[in-house]
Amino acid sequence: MHFFALSLATLIIIALAAYAISLHLKLHKRQKEIQKTEQDVAKQITEKQLSARKDIGFLALAYINEQVELAEVSLRISKLAQYLELDEQQQTHYQVFNEVASTIANIPTHKQWKQLSKKDKAAHQRTFKQLEELHTDNAKISAQQIVDLKQRQ
Repeated sequence: MHFFALSLATLIIIALAAYAISLHLKLHKRQKEIQKTEQDVAKQITEKQLSARKDIGFLALAYINEQVELAEVSLRISKLAQYLELDEQQQTHYQVFNEVASTIANIPTHKQWKQLSKKDKAAHQRTFKQLEELHTDNAKISAQQIVDLKQRQ
């Protein structure tokens, strides 16, 4: 009887050890999956940031060369800049674009713009003109700083 109890205890210990090893292996596999996912996400974020920087540089250069208006470039740069991790110094380069974008954020675009009355379109165009007059100098300086910064990177 003593032998039977000892054998049963040994079997229980072996079974528990096997179960513990099984759980350990599952945990190790899961940790590797999590680590790979984190690396993939970090890579995607880095790629998105690089793409955003490239696009912002292109937009800033287009604005400097008067190929795009302040309102449009502000909306686009402001949105793309959200993907970047900017320090305080770098944020100052985007401030004017963020200000203009927030001012015109509620103005309809695309299909909704086409549906506006001539009176409403004229009112919004006056807003665009006022923003151009108010912010063009600072926007050109900021755009040039963005282009210069991009070229140094």
